[in-house]
Amino acid sequence: QCLIGLIGKPDYTFLLWATENAGLARLRKRDPNDHDIGKAVLYKTSKEKMESFLIRYNMKYKAIDTTELSVDDVIEIMMTTLGPIIK
Repeated sequence: QCLIGLIGKPDYTFLLWATENAGLARLRKRDPNDHDIGKAVLYKTSKEKMESFLIRYNMKYKAIDTTELSVDDVIEIMMTTLGPIIK
């Protein structure tokens, strides 16, 4: 509630998430010593908490499972989603 009061609601939010295995692979590829590797077990609960927050505060959002998607795929989904909103 404090966060919403301070900055207001965003016009639209994208919740990007991936499976724990995909997240671990990406972290290891980026940096095998990344301190976030140990936090990968929290992926599922983190996604659930973030989505719960968005729902509770009635925010417009789209959750995108990026597990099997390229960066270009994710951008395409975002642009397609935002197209009607921007017009």
